Amino acid sequence: MALLGSFQEYRPSRCSTRVAALSACSRELFSLHEVLSYADADDASALNPGWTCAAHVFALADCGPLNAQLAGAAAAEERGGCSLHVSNRGGHHSRLRWLDELASQGDAAARRLRRCVAHAVLLAQASEGGDVFPCLSAAKPSHSWVNVCRSGHYHGLHDHQGAAWSGVYYVRVPASCHGASGALALRTATSHAHAQRSWCTFAALTPVEGGLVIFPGWLPHAVLPLVGAPGDVRVSVSFNVGSMDVQDAP
Repeated sequence: MALLGSFQEYRPSRCSTRVAALSACSRELFSLHEVLSYADADDASALNPGWTCAAHVFALADCGPLNAQLAGAAAAEERGGCSLHVSNRGGHHSRLRWLDELASQGDAAARRLRRCVAHAVLLAQASEGGDVFPCLSAAKPSHSWVNVCRSGHYHGLHDHQGAAWSGVYYVRVPASCHGASGALALRTATSHAHAQRSWCTFAALTPVEGGLVIFPGWLPHAVLPLVGAPGDVRVSVSFNVGSMDVQDAP
C-alpha cells in the first residue's frame, strides 16, 4: 500500500455499483457497463469533503480475435526494444501514440479499440450528465501506449492531469492476476494534510481480459506488482482522452 503514498492508515473504498443500460448499438461493442461510484470523502478530516469520483468498467463483446491481434502487435513492439521509463518499474512501455501508429498501417484491431474507447467515453459522460465530447471522433484517444509486464513489475502512483479521461484495456491477463496481483489501484480520497491521523482510501480493480476501465484523468492511481511465474505476461493498452499533455501510464 506504500505505492499509494505515505499514510498512517489505508482504507478500502466504499463502492456503490450499478449496471448501466446499453443501447442496441452499444451492445454490439460491449456486453457490460458498470459504474463504480466512490463516496469516501465524508470524513471530517477529508481533503475535499463531500467529494466523489467514479470509474466505468466495460466488457468488450467477442474480444478473442481482437486480443490475439493486439497481443501479437505488443510482442512485436517489445521485440523492438525501445521502452520508455515513466511510472513503470520493469516491463515494456511503448511510444505514446501506439494505437494511432498501428491504425495508420491498416491494423483493424487498433481501429476497433480506438472506436470502443470513444464509445465508452460517450457512454460514461452521458451516465454522469456531461457533454465534454460532442461526437465519436472527438472522444477517440489522444494518446495511447502498450504495457507488457511480467512477475514483479508494477507502476508507481501517478495521474494524468490535463486529460478528461484515462483508462486501460486488458489484452492478456495471466492466471496469477487475481486479488491484488497486477491490480489497478485507484486512490479515491485522502485526509487533509494537517489531519491528526493521515489516511487514504483505495479501490483495487483486478484485471480481466477484454475489460476496459476508464476514470477521470486527475485521479491518482498505481498498478500493484504482478505476482506469478517467470513466464506470466500481462499486456494492457492505456490511453488518455482529451489530453493536453501526457505524463504517464496506468
